[in-house]
Amino acid sequence: MKHKGNRGILLFLLAMAAYAAMVLMTWYLYEQDPAKEAGWARLDEAEARLLLRTFMFLKPLVSDGSAADDGDGTLEGFLAQASDNWGRVLYTRPDDVEVRFALAVCQMEFDREGAITTILAAPPGQQRNDEYQALKALVLDPTPDPELLQQSMVAAFIDRNPARRLWLASIYSRLDKDEQAKEQWRLGYLESAPYAIASLVILAVWWGLAPLIGLICAVTIIRRKSPAAAHSSPQTVSVTPSPEHPQRGVTGISLGQASGGFLMWLVLSFLLTALILEVLFRLGLTRFNPPAMMITSFIAAILAVVWLRGKVGSGLSVGWRMNPFGLHLRVGFAIFLLSPIGMGIARLLQYYFDRDFREPSVLLVAGGGSLLLRILLLLSACVIVPVTEETVFRGLLFRGIRGRWGLFAGVVVSSAIFAVGHMDIFAALPLFIFSLGLAWSVERTGSLVPAAIAHGLFNLFPLLLLNVMTL
Repeated sequence: MKHKGNRGILLFLLAMAAYAAMVLMTWYLYEQDPAKEAGWARLDEAEARLLLRTFMFLKPLVSDGSAADDGDGTLEGFLAQASDNWGRVLYTRPDDVEVRFALAVCQMEFDREGAITTILAAPPGQQRNDEYQALKALVLDPTPDPELLQQSMVAAFIDRNPARRLWLASIYSRLDKDEQAKEQWRLGYLESAPYAIASLVILAVWWGLAPLIGLICAVTIIRRKSPAAAHSSPQTVSVTPSPEHPQRGVTGISLGQASGGFLMWLVLSFLLTALILEVLFRLGLTRFNPPAMMITSFIAAILAVVWLRGKVGSGLSVGWRMNPFGLHLRVGFAIFLLSPIGMGIARLLQYYFDRDFREPSVLLVAGGGSLLLRILLLLSACVIVPVTEETVFRGLLFRGIRGRWGLFAGVVVSSAIFAVGHMDIFAALPLFIFSLGLAWSVERTGSLVPAAIAHGLFNLFPLLLLNVMTL
């Protein structure tokens, strides 16, 4: 028995070494990827566009629609954040004239000196260009020459600039053409409304409605666990694993078996991913790489469990027990409460250390592309990935560690392993906190369904926002 225990520990260490090697290899490839900075610049630019659209949508609602009316100034934060994003894009693409003027136009609303610096910092070749000088005058001059707007190249540049409505409204206001300025605000409002409303609804549900539902579910679950509730209803969430309740327990798998299944998943994921990426490359379908990688990881998880059942026997169950689904749904929403808590703590640390999230996997699910690709990414990230990761990290790893070293070690160690794989300390923190709740839900219900529901919600809202940003 002792020999089997030592073998299980050695297999666990081997699986963790393989996992660490894969994470380090992925991180190295990510750091060496020449397209990495360009990818983050595209996301920064998309976020800047959404922030500007939100400003253009909200500003007429709190002011009379004129460029001179600043309202109470609270909306300047949207422009300031958009400017920060465009500043990062410009650092990556210093020759991008459109980004430079979008940044300058936004800065002119709250920081004229910053706008002057942005425009004057252009490469000398651009500054000597006549078109550049005309565009510069339309941003900075107190009374710009309206004839400049008639120049075809200048008009075409402004028309394709993301800040064109704000820019034109500013020009007409400085020329005392208030009606034309209001018309630009109106057009900006109409063009921005679908994006701004969609993003505001997503944020309201993400940070308001979903946590509220989670809180209500948590209260009902707590009341359900009380002695009075337990007496009135035989069906309770809190079921301790025991021979009398084997279907609800999280035992029944050794550390060695769990580690073997985890290791098999790693190996199969690596081989299948390499194979499918090569096939997609030869077919010229590399745009489908992100969903394909998620699907191959899912297939690898299925094969690993099948392999493990072949070794352990048909009695092995990783925990995909659906009933009672209503209870599982409430537990899933209750666990989702940890998502905004973890994200809030991460945001505070992010603000303190003046650093943004730069989780590599975000670039995989950043949206963009055709409608089919967006749908595939959404389904992959919100259905396939939660099923895969809950099977592997909670169905196997958590149960194996718990059976060997106890509940506390199972929850904490499996959560830490899960979080480390995302390769960003500020992204890992909310994932670790969230994973504690996921493991707890498996312990209390004996099922992976609540964890998968919460996990799917955790992935859903950021991905929806990313898709709105990249439209």
